[in-house]
Amino acid sequence: MNRRVKLIEMTNQAFVVAHTEDTHALESVLTAQGFRVVVQRGPYSPEQRSYSSAMKCLVNHANVWSQVAAGTQPAIVVEADFVPVRQFGLRICPMPFDPLDKAVGFAWLYSAGSTLYGFDKHGFPHGHGNTTVAYVLTPAVARDLLIFFSRETAKTLAGQYSNWETYLGIYLRKERGVLNYIPVYQYGEHGGLPQPEHRKQGIRAWHQADILLGSLEFAPQYAKGSRLRYILYRARAITRGWARLFTLRFYDPRYVNADSSKGRVAMALFSVARLGRLLSS
Repeated sequence: MNRRVKLIEMTNQAFVVAHTEDTHALESVLTAQGFRVVVQRGPYSPEQRSYSSAMKCLVNHANVWSQVAAGTQPAIVVEADFVPVRQFGLRICPMPFDPLDKAVGFAWLYSAGSTLYGFDKHGFPHGHGNTTVAYVLTPAVARDLLIFFSRETAKTLAGQYSNWETYLGIYLRKERGVLNYIPVYQYGEHGGLPQPEHRKQGIRAWHQADILLGSLEFAPQYAKGSRLRYILYRARAITRGWARLFTLRFYDPRYVNADSSKGRVAMALFSVARLGRLLSS
């Protein structure tokens, strides 16, 4: 079985999770590359209309998971402020394509705060990811995540904030036995403006990609039409990537999966090489 499959070969199904944002540019790019695009805006029940913005975002993702769970093929899910790299559909899926392996079913296409725990038997990196800006999932994992959705909404009071994006990966890994595959390089950028709701909770409101897989299809919203502003944002994100490396937040040799196909030295070299753009994508 070919383990390295292009995104468009893996699936032509792409969902855009949105609220009121303009998604025309993103839809156009994905459609032009052969994806069948569905924009998911709600719907919200009367109770869900009182949710915080973060929880409404979870509702939108859950509406997508329901559709994926009812289908037979994997799906790409991106949020409205995602800006893909050029030739996005021709990029290799960051997880092995093996529908018979239960542990293989979820991969982040974008995760600005990844943590490396190991490599699977095919050499694909996995660990912890966060921010649901862009990811790939299978119908089986979508069904798992619908259980996660029910639990999160049951424990979170209406109007209350929840950092569910962080818990999602932990749930899949620890409770469902599903590996969180992380990208070597990011398949796009979080192009939106800083989220005020995160800031109110004392959480860093910005999270751009550390190292991009390539140039972007269109300018992110945060650039506000300024090339200089874009460069400064990118420089800040790259600097944060190196800071996370040196503070052992991307890879900590004390935390390595026992079944990792690569040892601590190889994982350390990988961690440095990716930031130096020395690895093939």
